[in-house]
Amino acid sequence: MANVRVLVVDDSAAMRALFCDILDNAKGVTVCGTAKNADEARTQLEALKPDVLTLDVEMPGMSGLELLESNRNLPRVVLVTSKEHYAARAFEFNVAHYLVKPVDYTRFLSAVDRIQEMTSTTNEIPANPMDYIFIKENGVLHKVPYNELMYVEALGDYMKVHTKGRSFTTYSTMKNLEEKLCAHSAFIRVHRSFIINIGFLDNIDNEAATIKGHVVPIGSKYRLQLQQRLHIL
Repeated sequence: MANVRVLVVDDSAAMRALFCDILDNAKGVTVCGTAKNADEARTQLEALKPDVLTLDVEMPGMSGLELLESNRNLPRVVLVTSKEHYAARAFEFNVAHYLVKPVDYTRFLSAVDRIQEMTSTTNEIPANPMDYIFIKENGVLHKVPYNELMYVEALGDYMKVHTKGRSFTTYSTMKNLEEKLCAHSAFIRVHRSFIINIGFLDNIDNEAATIKGHVVPIGSKYRLQLQQRLHIL
């Protein structure tokens, strides 16, 4: 198991102490910091860069869900709340685990084990990856086969996914899509704002690639890696 660094966020000092006590006794886990509200959490996230965030929902000021909504570039999140009705919204943010207070000791350790497994396999390429991905647009999940997905373009806080048939605009980050797509051998990042499917590549030069008539810039830091992936005579 990978060693996992956890930031504990809860407005209750007693809950913070409880979680820290449980985590300190869990093998392969280190509590790297605590925070009593979302503002402190944001500062700690930047400074400590934890692998996992245990996040209370109901806190004074900014809630845990508002923190998730305001920052999609977060580590794995274990959401903790006293009310079950937050579950539907929680999983819109793809949280790793959802726990309801009072937190059961066994369920909390189960969440820790799951996070350790997810963290240890983050950079591994699956032997048999699925041949499709779901793209969320306007609350609807669209199934897109990898062999129809041509390239992805970053547009501020959104990502534009271009397929053979149409384009989708989804609220995500380049880091998130890179983790999902580039585990598949067909995809490679070629620019800070672009990921391409090599199968749709028509031609390239030192500055740009052409994907079915669309010009995509190639960043200098990505050029060598792209060339190494191509079968060049």
